[in-house]
Amino acid sequence: MIFQKERPDIIGYLARDVDLDKSFPRDLVFFEEIKRYLEKQGACIGAIDSLKEAWLEYIQQYPERVTPSAWCSECGRKVELDNAVLVYDAEGLELCVLDKECCVDYLKRDEFSCILLRDISSVILENLVEKDGFSKYDVEELEKQLKLWGIISLNNDKGTIYFIKSDETKEIKIGYTSGEVEKRLKTLQTGHPHKLQVLATMPGSRDEEKTLHEKFASIRLNGEWFKPHPDLLDFIATVKNFKY
Repeated sequence: MIFQKERPDIIGYLARDVDLDKSFPRDLVFFEEIKRYLEKQGACIGAIDSLKEAWLEYIQQYPERVTPSAWCSECGRKVELDNAVLVYDAEGLELCVLDKECCVDYLKRDEFSCILLRDISSVILENLVEKDGFSKYDVEELEKQLKLWGIISLNNDKGTIYFIKSDETKEIKIGYTSGEVEKRLKTLQTGHPHKLQVLATMPGSRDEEKTLHEKFASIRLNGEWFKPHPDLLDFIATVKNFKY
């Protein structure tokens, strides 16, 4: 990080602070260890956000240097990937990463389910939102954490942006999936009272999906559902006719 101290941005500011901190443990190799050190030193939220940005940039450039690891929400210890579990309660909408030993008590309760962290994927995370009712914000924060830990690849973000319409209400959902759109449609249809149909699709990422949500924010109904406004319908027609 200290090699970035000449940069005129937030990463450069953080690098200069780290360079001035003579007690900074320069042998740390995991994001979580560095974050915890900064927190113990009283670092502000802005400094932690700068670290996140710097770390994502680092693992994007040097993915081979990253050893996927997790940290237990219960005991705080580093956990090898084979022993890390994502535990969730769809009724209480609780999500946490635990060591196998720490999750024993949770799994005695019927309402909790678990997924081995080594098996996690973007499709599984999408299903936590679409099928299990978790907020998109909470799942996106979890996904960011897994990327910082090296568990989910940063290059995993390319997928498909879709436009799905409810035949009854005419409302339109602008969504993203890293898997097959037809599978996403079936998942959505399970929890929707009216027939749904795919209007159009386009290659894209989560960031590009967010950009579209912002573009049509004035006609947003709730979540990812929007009014069938002429501007949105014109945009969808353009997407449908464009040859990707």
